[in-house]
Amino acid sequence: MAHVRVRKLRQDRCLPLHPQLVALIDADRAAHVDPASPLLLPRENGRPADRHAVTRWVNKAGAAAGLTHIHPHQLRHTLATQAINRGMSLEAIAAMLGHRSLDMTLRYARIASRTVADEYFAVTDKIDALYGPARVHSRPFAGAYRSSSLEPAAAVRRGLANRGAPQAGRWCHRVLG
Repeated sequence: MAHVRVRKLRQDRCLPLHPQLVALIDADRAAHVDPASPLLLPRENGRPADRHAVTRWVNKAGAAAGLTHIHPHQLRHTLATQAINRGMSLEAIAAMLGHRSLDMTLRYARIASRTVADEYFAVTDKIDALYGPARVHSRPFAGAYRSSSLEPAAAVRRGLANRGAPQAGRWCHRVLG
């Protein structure tokens, strides 16, 4: 965990950092920063890094990775989107980003159609376990699933898991995408 003073809202918060990032920061500090400096990553002159310096650092790293014109703020959006789509709670993401309202966090985190479908099917599986699978009396989505041995939800799930599955994956993508 890194303790970071945030200037924008004059608040402190602890941020989790990946162990590889901690190792890189430690190596950079050992090579270039006075050990007495309280700053995490100061500029070469020892002063605090401003937003322009951070943008230059991010662009330099992006160029080394073959990416052009990356802005640090894009990384916040990417982090929030990746976190929510991998199961991190909205509240935890809001705390990590320093948001006071979940509405702001929702602007950052884009929930992928696949995540929505996975959560939907997890709920339908629980409902099926409680009450038994639903009987299909009519076929309003004829062609959305092919195998009569599969329930509709299972057919769509199969289509999401296997891009080669005909109809089911396309139907789900069209509806949820």
